[in-house]
Amino acid sequence: MRRYLQPAHTLIELLVVITIIALIAAIAGTSHHFIHRTFVRAEVEKLRTICTYLQQRAMASGSQCRLQFDRTTNSYRFDDEKHILPPQVQFGVLSGVKGPPSSPSHQLTSPITFEKDQILFQPDGIFKPGTVYLVGKDSQTLYALSVGIGTVSYMRTYCYTGRWNPLL
Repeated sequence: MRRYLQPAHTLIELLVVITIIALIAAIAGTSHHFIHRTFVRAEVEKLRTICTYLQQRAMASGSQCRLQFDRTTNSYRFDDEKHILPPQVQFGVLSGVKGPPSSPSHQLTSPITFEKDQILFQPDGIFKPGTVYLVGKDSQTLYALSVGIGTVSYMRTYCYTGRWNPLL
C-alpha cells in the first residue's frame, strides 16, 4: 500500500505553540526573580527579629548583647549561635545605589556600616546607628536593615527598587 503525505501544520498551529512556549518562559523567568527576592527578604526579616530579641534580652538581663557580622563567610553570630546566609544571599551592595535608605546621599561602598561589623545592644535598649545590606546572588535584589540616629533605637527594613521603599 502506498502512504500519502500528511498535511503540514498550519501557521495558526505554529503560532499557538510558539505563544505557549513564550508564556512558559516568561512565567519561569518571573518566578526565578521572585524566589531570589523572597530569599533576601526572608533573611532581612530574620535578622530584624534577632536584633529585636537581642535588644529585649539586653534590657531584661541588664547586660550587653552582641551581634557580630562576618563578611568573608556571609554569616553572623550571637551567643553561641552562628547563622550562615543561604547561597542565594550575601552581604553586599548594588553598583550605583546611594544610601543610607532613610537619607540616600552617598554612594554605597560597604555592606555593613555598624562600627567593627557588630551591633552592641545596651541594657537601656539603645544601640548605635548603622545599616546592613543584603543582596541576592542575582545582583538585582537589595534589602537593608537600618538603625537610625535617635534617643530611642529603632530598626527599619527597606527594599531597593530604583529607590528605597520601607517595608511594613
